[in-house]
Amino acid sequence: MHAAVIIDDDEAIRATLKQFLEDYQFTVKTFPDGLQALIYLVGRSTPHLVIVDYAMPQMNGEAFLRRALEEIGLHENGYILFAARPLAHLPPTVASLLTTWNISFLTKPFNLIDLEALIQPFIG
Repeated sequence: MHAAVIIDDDEAIRATLKQFLEDYQFTVKTFPDGLQALIYLVGRSTPHLVIVDYAMPQMNGEAFLRRALEEIGLHENGYILFAARPLAHLPPTVASLLTTWNISFLTKPFNLIDLEALIQPFIG
């Protein structure tokens, strides 16, 4: 069974994504912000997939990804960042981060078919 982490401050989105991934046999942990997720991830085995929202209080998705990848060294993960704005409307540092670390991006609202295509490499 594969492990996944979902980070979003919207409880309904966390619940929907959790159910979706569980349907694909993922064991899922959810967090309302990046800081709680980082605290959880330190010293644990790396999950196969991390799905993180861009806009969150305390620590946004970009800050979470930078800390997870550059400071903690969680490189073995697959990452998906999503945001309510298109990538072109986010700071240029976000696009650079996505390119450098091969992170997928989805614009909200997204459909589950698009998400399914991105998680295919982590299924089975």
